[in-house]
Amino acid sequence: MLWGAGLIRASLLPWPAGEANLLEHGDAWARYLLYLPGSVFAALVLLKQARQLQTHNLPRPARDVRWAALGFGLNLFTGALIVPHLGFFPASALNYATFEAAVGLPVQVFRAASAIVVAFFVVRALRVFEDEHRLQIERAHRQLETLSALALSAQEAERKRVARELHDDTAQSLTSLLLRMKLLEKSRDSVTLRQTVRDLIDLTVRTLEGVRWLALQLRPADLDDLGLIPALERHADEVAALSGLTIRVEADGGDKRLPGELELAAYRIVQEALTNAVKHARATTAAISLRRSPDGLEV
Repeated sequence: MLWGAGLIRASLLPWPAGEANLLEHGDAWARYLLYLPGSVFAALVLLKQARQLQTHNLPRPARDVRWAALGFGLNLFTGALIVPHLGFFPASALNYATFEAAVGLPVQVFRAASAIVVAFFVVRALRVFEDEHRLQIERAHRQLETLSALALSAQEAERKRVARELHDDTAQSLTSLLLRMKLLEKSRDSVTLRQTVRDLIDLTVRTLEGVRWLALQLRPADLDDLGLIPALERHADEVAALSGLTIRVEADGGDKRLPGELELAAYRIVQEALTNAVKHARATTAAISLRRSPDGLEV
């Protein structure tokens, strides 16, 4: 609107004859109609960019961009409003002569200074932005390395747990089976034989249950075949059968499959929580609640 109003006014003013006066008028109106709105637009865009950089946690580029916007503001005054002396307002009041009389220096000095400020801080902002981007990439790499280390640590902890359970439960059960079978081999009494066979059957059943439980702990087949909710229901039934704990599973959000990594993470979280409940909480009941939302999964 301002540009249009200026253009209308320029068209209504009488243009003087003579090449020198014509060039001065052309220079003045070019600054009013082109330089002025361009400088305003550039300053506003830089200020908006500075706010965006600030919200992205990039304070140094944001500060440099603000300084560049300030340079455009200075350039707005000295480059767009200070023109040769002409017979119409504002050129009759804001011109080279009145400016130099007021500040003691020609306007070209301030134009050069504002251009230097704009160029310096724009280049500096771009370089600092590149540095910040590089630092963010380095931080992301360090986070990935940390996550990789945590994943390896979790894998090692899982291996230790499996090794401990194999040693404490399965190996001991198999050793007991071996000893009882040796006793059975030497026994001649039929009553003792029958009792030993019954004990062997019970021990074999418990050993098989322990191995099966260990296999379920390592990787439940239901999780791959049926999904998270059926796998958790099956796991809850297994834990309830072995521990006597009453477990209720509540799921809300439909049967649509989730990404495999998310299903596995949720399964492991529930698995560990139930293990703690059985071993440490002395609980009699437990509830597993799953609620899906557009943002993710709540367990």
